[in-house]
Amino acid sequence: MSHAILLISCPDQKGITASVTRFVYENRGNIVHAGQHIDDQSNIFFMRLEWDMQGFALSREEIFDAFKTVAKEFSMEWQLFFTEDTL
Repeated sequence: MSHAILLISCPDQKGITASVTRFVYENRGNIVHAGQHIDDQSNIFFMRLEWDMQGFALSREEIFDAFKTVAKEFSMEWQLFFTEDTL
């Protein structure tokens, strides 16, 4: 089973989690794991989000372009991986 794994870091602000999870939801993704925290000293938000690619509306290649809008809004540094690439 193929999963996408998104790693995010950016300055903390309201709406990050909502926007990222909305992106997955609107593209028919099913989140299977999510973790997040804030480094209080640097005020940096970190998130790891994993979702099932079965039935996802975007191809692997399309995700990169489509997510850029969300990433830009929050000044994110991000990486996207796929489980079949890491086995």
